[in-house]
Amino acid sequence: MEKEELARYGKLCIRFRWVAALVSTLVFLTLAPHQSGHTTIRLVIAAGMLSACALGNYLYKKLFIEQGSRTVFYITLGIELIAYGVFTLLSGGVASPYLWYYFGSLMMLMALKHTVAGTVIVFVWCTASLTLSRFFLPNEMSAFYMAANICFGAVIVLGSSDVICRYVRRLSALQEKQQALNCILLHEKELNHQAIDQITDLYNTFALFAMTQPERVMAQLVDTLCRTIAPSGCALVKFGAASEIERLQSRKIPDEHAEIIARDFLAQAGCENKTAYQTGQADQIYEVQPIGAAGWLPAGVVILPVSSHDKTEIGQKKFYFELIELIFKNLDSQKQLEELIVTQEKARITDEIHDTVIQRLFGIACRLKCLEGDTGNVSDEKIKEEICALERSTEQTMKELRQTIYGKSFEGETFSSRLREYMQEMQRLSDTQLNLELDDRVEQMTSAQKIAAYRIICEGVSNALRHGKATHTDVSIRMDESNIILKVADNGDGFKREESKPLEGNGLNNINRMVQLLAGQVSIGPDEPKGTRLMAQIPLH
Repeated sequence: MEKEELARYGKLCIRFRWVAALVSTLVFLTLAPHQSGHTTIRLVIAAGMLSACALGNYLYKKLFIEQGSRTVFYITLGIELIAYGVFTLLSGGVASPYLWYYFGSLMMLMALKHTVAGTVIVFVWCTASLTLSRFFLPNEMSAFYMAANICFGAVIVLGSSDVICRYVRRLSALQEKQQALNCILLHEKELNHQAIDQITDLYNTFALFAMTQPERVMAQLVDTLCRTIAPSGCALVKFGAASEIERLQSRKIPDEHAEIIARDFLAQAGCENKTAYQTGQADQIYEVQPIGAAGWLPAGVVILPVSSHDKTEIGQKKFYFELIELIFKNLDSQKQLEELIVTQEKARITDEIHDTVIQRLFGIACRLKCLEGDTGNVSDEKIKEEICALERSTEQTMKELRQTIYGKSFEGETFSSRLREYMQEMQRLSDTQLNLELDDRVEQMTSAQKIAAYRIICEGVSNALRHGKATHTDVSIRMDESNIILKVADNGDGFKREESKPLEGNGLNNINRMVQLLAGQVSIGPDEPKGTRLMAQIPLH
């Protein structure tokens, strides 16, 4: 027996032993023939039997049922049987009501698997005790007492049989319940495996949203469908914006079949609102399921072989079809995003070339024009010096152009040193006075703020030199607790009073857009007593 079954069986046996011991004692004290002078002995025998029963039950419960010690069980059972044999012998032998109490001990003995030897020993001991009783005890027993003893024995036998039958029925019920639970557990285990497989497939499918390679996305989608709703194979077709097959991926379905079905679908898609339908190719029936819709044309189709063994739930298919639609939309979004990034990068390069490189080229052109006019009036040494300066300016312009293409940064040099170098070069190329005043905390600005400030100052200085014909320009960057304040003021011609929209130029539009991206404000207007003042205010945090 298992430990739990042994515990239940042992408890039943202990209850039976108590009942049998109490009833046997009652019969022994009330119905057995009384002889003068033997009352004390009868009470001692009854007390001994009840004490042995109590001690035996306690040892069975604590040491055998709870701890499972078979050695203790055999020792307890042996001592108990010896005591019971003696008490049975003294209480009447064959006619003793305690004879039937032996059934309790035998029932405890049957709790073990290998009990043949033990049962034989108990039987021999019982027979010996009963035989000895024929020689040591008188045989004068009334017919009433013998009949009562037999009836009592029948009751004990029936009681023990009832205990065994109850236990057998309980075991049968428990076995049936256990079998039912096993079936439920097996079913739940199968469902758990299916759920784990589906979760794994979903995890792998959701990972497709992060992929940027459409070929890999399509291949993994088809693999997922074959593991879930299309074990017989499938084909996945994605349509492009021009009503053509953009991508096709298939498993266990010939590519030519999938392509023919997809082209037939495209040919009929403009004539009717297509839903799922069936079509045939080379003795094989296929189910064609449209995926999503882009206007009147679906984003693609899933082609599945029709099989009588297909037990996939409709809800599961619908889920994967909707998931494919989302992935197709994600692929389209990624494609549009890539095109947008390329467009924005072109616009960025164009803006930065206008704001920085063109300004330097303008300064170089102005200096070359001046040098051309002074060719006959200056010495060769001076011309050579000017050419070297122009060469350095050209190198700086090339460096600026490379940074424009690959992205501007201030790594390897400080923002203030870069800005001072630019101001000194523009002053040398244009023969104008440029003053620069910087706050001590300018290096605390973020990279985006530094790039914006650099481009704003380049555009302001260039406009002052090219359009305003200024001879003096002041540039300053101040910082307070919450803002960065940029100012470019010149003494040039300034804006005409009738110009109501001074920010319509390409360069100034770039400035306005950059400042707005940084949640700032920009203004431009006339300065006193003349010239132009460009102001920009950018939040520090």
